[in-house]
Amino acid sequence: MFEPEAEDNTPENVLAFLKEWLVNHIMGTDKQYAAYLSERGAG
Repeated sequence: MFEPEAEDNTPENVLAFLKEWLVNHIMGTDKQYAAYLSERGAG
């Protein structure tokens, strides 16, 4: 797992962290926004 202060961060660890964050963000936060906007007729 990527930790900003870790000395052994590798590009692979950083990329894995970013991929996991992005997927979770899209599947979580963005879907919540979509539902919110859809309820209000914006989209």
